Amino acid sequence: MKTRAWFSVLLAAGLMLGCGEGGMRISARRTDAFPKLFPDLIGVTIPPNIAPLHFRVTGAEKAVIVRIHGDAGDTLTFRSPSAKVRIPGRRWRTLLANNRGRTFEVAVFAERADGTWDAYDPFPVRVARETVDNTLVYREIGPVYLYWNRMRLVQRNLENFRTSVILDNRRLGTACMNCHGFLDNDPGRMVMHVRRGPGPGTLLVDGRDIRKIDTRTDFNDHAAFASWHPSGDRIAFSVHAFKQFFHALGENRDVVDLSSDLIVYDIRTHTVTTDPRIADPAWMETWPAWSADGRFLYFCRAPRPEDWNLPYPEIARIRYDLVRIAYDEAEGFHGEVETVVDSRETGLSAAQPRVSPDGRWILFCLAEHGTFTAFRPSSDLYLLDTATGRFRKADCNSGRSESHHGWSSNSRWIVFGSKRRDGIHTLSYFSYVDGDGNCHKPFLLPREDPDDYAAEFMNYQLPELIVRPVPLPESRFIRAIYDRAVIRAGLDPEVRLREESAVSTEMWLPGETRE
Repeated sequence: MKTRAWFSVLLAAGLMLGCGEGGMRISARRTDAFPKLFPDLIGVTIPPNIAPLHFRVTGAEKAVIVRIHGDAGDTLTFRSPSAKVRIPGRRWRTLLANNRGRTFEVAVFAERADGTWDAYDPFPVRVARETVDNTLVYREIGPVYLYWNRMRLVQRNLENFRTSVILDNRRLGTACMNCHGFLDNDPGRMVMHVRRGPGPGTLLVDGRDIRKIDTRTDFNDHAAFASWHPSGDRIAFSVHAFKQFFHALGENRDVVDLSSDLIVYDIRTHTVTTDPRIADPAWMETWPAWSADGRFLYFCRAPRPEDWNLPYPEIARIRYDLVRIAYDEAEGFHGEVETVVDSRETGLSAAQPRVSPDGRWILFCLAEHGTFTAFRPSSDLYLLDTATGRFRKADCNSGRSESHHGWSSNSRWIVFGSKRRDGIHTLSYFSYVDGDGNCHKPFLLPREDPDDYAAEFMNYQLPELIVRPVPLPESRFIRAIYDRAVIRAGLDPEVRLREESAVSTEMWLPGETRE
């Protein structure tokens, strides 16, 4: 049996230990292991403006002592009466400021029920030089599809623990809210959709003005996934005919696109336009994303089946390519659609491309099939270098679904949804992206009480980083939704309407007789 050494630790006086003038000496048994923490903080990289990373020590039965020593020479030592550790906020901010671009080391000592102590191996935490945008916007919703009727759009100050509600659907007769997005991380240029309820439509925020748009035309139904053109004058949308169905085992929820196209909405003229190359009846186009300079529109597409009356194993073979097409503000789309990531080569399906603000990287998902990555345990994040066209699996993945993601305005931080904790709940994680495109070990969105995650059963979906909070009160959004005034989009007269599709969108389900 391995013998674990005992040693004495002298903790300096006057540092929240309540131990008197002479300090406190404890005898601790070396464990030769890192502590088990929730959230996991061992070896993470954090921004210099993040809120304190409170945590719980698994296995601690009584008190915990924490000693943090920075490369700058400062030391923070404090005692917690339980396994739950809350780091003093003021000293935390000083610690981060002094060690910006450096590393600090965290030593944890845990008291057992019999009064003896365990000393865990110190672990490093790196403080990046670059800050993260100080506000996170996300949708809070239950983990089961039946609970969509309770959701909130929330914004959280990442430098502390203050949250505020942008919109609560209980004020809207439990309408559905989805697909929020911002221009260049600017809270003053925002788009989101409201489905059903007292005033369905697309909400467009321009400064302190909110307009409600009906994006439907003779060509398209309601708009869905959005991407702002960097000019701020246009938004690319996808339009869909979704079908939800369920499996008996594993991740039971599933969604398939029966048809989908892309459109471009002109904010100045309230006109919808499109092009056969982004709205081809032979293809299902989705997930638009403009390049940082606006010269390309990236999107995902897959061949549309001639008949949807096919069994699930055939649906599970539908895989999307990541493609792009050139764009000019004066001439519109031109050239041919270029394949960027070919599903025939990867054997995987692409979804959710997001271009970094500096234009260098494209963060996207690859999964076994389809484009609804939150329902795909196989979904992982990949990073493509636009300078070389090469891509690789990001270092921040887990063995469970990684899904919706966004960039900080300085292109150094990403936030993404992950089910790594339990395979059920989507939570928001942050990862530092260095100049070589390496994604550092991610950390979970810090909470004031680390036990809140265990006490709540909510998903934190569609995380988006913005440079400051959305300035409008919830009442302004509610007023715009209830207002009967709506701007109805017009259709570009150059767009040719299609004849009624002869493709069947009736899906075969197990147990049905196929003719």
